[in-house]
Order: sequence, then structure tokens, then C-alpha cells
Amino acid sequence: MTRLSALPDVATVALTNNLPSAGARGLLFHVVGTPEVPVKDAPHTVAYIVSPDQKHYRIVSAGSDSIFDWDSRTIKTPANEESPSVVYRDRLEDDIIYQDASFLQLPVQAKQDEDH
Repeated sequence: MTRLSALPDVATVALTNNLPSAGARGLLFHVVGTPEVPVKDAPHTVAYIVSPDQKHYRIVSAGSDSIFDWDSRTIKTPANEESPSVVYRDRLEDDIIYQDASFLQLPVQAKQDEDH
């Protein structure tokens, strides 16, 4: 538990070996500050990855095709510790990637109007 709670941006830690794919309201987790995903659009294929040094983590939701992109489950850490900018993809088949408290890849439909 101590090693898990040492991950960046982790406030609460719990362990389980029997985690269901969905809770009573749909998804088991929700990223604060992002819109909730309707249950009908909930991801069906999700991967949770932690780096060998346990300093980085990645959550990947396979795209609409439920197939992971070949490199989406590989944690890539920037040389400088700055957060990389989000890459917006046109294809809904592309994965959604969240790493170290930042989205790395999202569908273009999630892009916010830059005038607001």
C-alpha cells in the first residue's frame, strides 16, 4: 500500500483482486473535471499500467473497435517533467490515453472551444 500511495497525484489507495468492470452507475472510475461518460458509451476494454519504478501510471481505454493501438499500453515519460500537450484524434477507433494526471490522447470531439 505504501508503494501505491507514493504514485504522483494519488490521494486514496485501495487493493482488490476482484474488480468488476462496471459499478451500479456504470464506470468504476471518473476523472474529476471531465464529463461523465453515459453508460451506453462506457469503455469495455481498459488497461491499467504502472511503470517499473512505480513513478508513473497510465489508463488506456481501447477505442470504439475495442482493440488497443500497438503502443498505447507503453508508458512514455518526457525527458523534461512537463506534461505533454493532448493529441486529438479524428478516429473513434483510436485509444483514449490518460497518464500521470493528464490526458495524452482524446477524440477530437472532446476538444473544448478555444474561445471559452
